[in-house]
Amino acid sequence: MPYFMGRFSGAEMASLGLLEPIDELIREHEGVEPEEFMANWVKFSTDELLYDGQWYGLPMDTDTRAMYYNKDLTDEAGVDPELLDPAGGPMTLEQMWEISDAFDLQDEQGTYERITWIPWDGEASLMMWAMASGVRFFDDSTCGMTLDSPEMLDVATEYASWVERLQFSRVDAFKATYEPPNAPPTQTSFFSDRQMFQISGPWGVQAQNDYRPDMRYGVTHVPVADSADDPFTWAGGFGLAMPKGSSMSEAAWKLMTFYAGYEGQRILMPQISRIPTSLDAVQDDRAWDSSIEFFVEIMEFARSRPPLPVGTKLWDAMMMMQDSLNQQSQSPDEAIKTAQAYVDPTMQQFCPVTLPDGFGEPDPHFDR
Repeated sequence: MPYFMGRFSGAEMASLGLLEPIDELIREHEGVEPEEFMANWVKFSTDELLYDGQWYGLPMDTDTRAMYYNKDLTDEAGVDPELLDPAGGPMTLEQMWEISDAFDLQDEQGTYERITWIPWDGEASLMMWAMASGVRFFDDSTCGMTLDSPEMLDVATEYASWVERLQFSRVDAFKATYEPPNAPPTQTSFFSDRQMFQISGPWGVQAQNDYRPDMRYGVTHVPVADSADDPFTWAGGFGLAMPKGSSMSEAAWKLMTFYAGYEGQRILMPQISRIPTSLDAVQDDRAWDSSIEFFVEIMEFARSRPPLPVGTKLWDAMMMMQDSLNQQSQSPDEAIKTAQAYVDPTMQQFCPVTLPDGFGEPDPHFDR
């Protein structure tokens, strides 16, 4: 039977021999070459399932990230509505900090009572900001990780300045107060009108409807470094694969292609507030919930994590780097070197490896 998995694990699981390639199933049951068949899905989603020249699954859903904002708080702060209008493009980080300087409120002890945004909260992370800055993580020409690159150092240095500016320990106390661990989903700093902006995915629309239906909120782009920059978002998602030792039967293939195909995605995606990866489904307004339209529209700007056989270690390294910078236990230079030393030796065991052709570039198949 097909196996439901996070696509970012696809290359890693394939490299470890845990998945069966599906190329021959495509040729036998679809009568076309794998490249032609896989062109029916958004490219980055199939890239995540390609390893060493073979495909190891079919993509299901995807998700993009955007910035939710509390309209009552933006009105109170006097934020220009045009600044929040997605049609005008993303606001800059400088503009975000200007709002933060005017709106953030701390008591006499320095404890936050309200905050504009937290650059590591929700779906925001050091890895997201690295992708937004065009950090590549991996160099095809050397088959080496590049977590210690000058570009990553620039991102880590800027991120560290945000930690110092907001004072991580005080932000941490703020979150613990208004959004403690294991709190019910209704109890968040955003839902309690204490936090103006929060970066999240399309599932946040349903959460708003379920847990805070009375909130006046909007959704806009994630802030970017420069006003001339294109909008940015990142995307992930799940897929269906054949585990090692699967029967690879026609029945299993039909089940897999149905749920990952247009018909299955048209049924499932509107129910779970996710974006389809089938190009036919993306073009069909019935195949996704109309309330997440903005998240679908920004798919053309989506970047994804590199599909590598060290995917888990890469993610862990970025989270460790983020924690080190949050706690100020390492300098940015020390943090990137530690991350590189953690991931690259493992990567070398799989070389030579190259990323899929065109990875990281705008998807030539995606056109709403």
